[in-house]
Amino acid sequence: MLAAMIQLSPIDLALLVVVALMLALGIGAVVFGALRPRVTGRTLILFGLFSGVYGTRIASSLSFMPAIPGLSETRADDARQALTYVVLLPLMLLVEQFVGRGWRGSMRATVWLQGAYTVIGVVTAGIVPLRDVFLVAKPYIVLTIGASALANILIASRRTHDLPKSLTVGFVIFIVTVGIYNVGLIVGRPELARVEIFGYVPFVMCLGYAVAVYVLQTEARLLVIDREVESAQRIQAAILPEEVPSLSRLTICARYQPMNTMAGDFYDFVHIDERRVGILIADALGHGLAASLIAAMVKVAFSAEVPHADDPGLVLTGMNGMLVRPLGRDREFVTAAYVIADVGTSTVRYARAGHPPPLILLPDGSVNELSEGGTILGKFPGVHYAGASSPLPPGSRMLLYTDGVTEAMSPAREGFGVDRLTAHLRATARQSPERCADSLLAAIADWRGGRLDDDITVLVVEHRRD
Repeated sequence: MLAAMIQLSPIDLALLVVVALMLALGIGAVVFGALRPRVTGRTLILFGLFSGVYGTRIASSLSFMPAIPGLSETRADDARQALTYVVLLPLMLLVEQFVGRGWRGSMRATVWLQGAYTVIGVVTAGIVPLRDVFLVAKPYIVLTIGASALANILIASRRTHDLPKSLTVGFVIFIVTVGIYNVGLIVGRPELARVEIFGYVPFVMCLGYAVAVYVLQTEARLLVIDREVESAQRIQAAILPEEVPSLSRLTICARYQPMNTMAGDFYDFVHIDERRVGILIADALGHGLAASLIAAMVKVAFSAEVPHADDPGLVLTGMNGMLVRPLGRDREFVTAAYVIADVGTSTVRYARAGHPPPLILLPDGSVNELSEGGTILGKFPGVHYAGASSPLPPGSRMLLYTDGVTEAMSPAREGFGVDRLTAHLRATARQSPERCADSLLAAIADWRGGRLDDDITVLVVEHRRD
């Protein structure tokens, strides 16, 4: 019976084909985008929303829609009007994906204007007095938004060759036809609305091609980056020591927990003689690949100072001299602490460069903080670092750590702090160094509420009684 009521004109048949194409593109792009990595998935989803909303908008304008039960001509008109306000929002967000914030932030301002236009338009669509007032302003707003987006696309296409030409060509066609339609509304020629579809459909085709090119190129670049990161991970794993030194009456345990796949934390050892071992712990500013490259520089600088390994101050002074040249002109820097554990004299000699002070738990339960030290590495040429010493009697335990331990934040934004670290050191005094380190990492994880907000390195050094 419904089929008998609906009479399809040739125009309706042509529009139905367009609707089916738009909806198929929209649904396919949204589903495919949901399965892609975030950086390309968002682009596909925005394209899919634009295509799908436009297809729905065309469907709402078909002449037979009022014949569908429950869908009056008034409701169809209200729906079409609301979709008119919505359709450009995913498009403007998509354009921003390609051109960024735009010339002096104008594309970002355009997106905000479009968002306000969409919200106000949808809210007033069913309120006749407000709708009529807003309809007067509508073509001027659309022309402003379109002109701004087009200007940003043209500027971006001149500045970079990465912007697909199909996006520029398609958007020019789109703006010309949409502009004619809205100028027609301003001058009282609503029949020019028919021109709009001749701009939308070619534009969707051009935009679809631009999105496909962007997605393929972006994912190809991401694949290259992933391979480079994997190589960098292997290199970083290679610069960390494979095993800890073995000394009579000295046990060393190391735990390394990067925030990301790459980290700026670094530690290393040098076996000086049968009773002494040198231990370096360092932390490059930041996280990720850049910090890991600085950590590799630290490895090179430390290796160059191995001949002076029995003098902590000289080691850090030499490392600073090597790091100033590559790091001094930028904001990057390194904190470090170098200690020499001597089981022969039951002492530890050390030097610090802006690094958190190592802690020594003595047999009587008291804790010494190795607080002597100088400024960070890699920023100031000509800095000389002085060494200091502290007792390390049999039965004592030394803890070296990066600031990811003490600065670990709880959900309430409270730092873990030195006091809790000291309390943990005392509480685990009877446990093995391995158990002490593992339980400390677990305590920090609980404190953070499962979040990892910095790289963490923990070294536990125990002077055994036997």
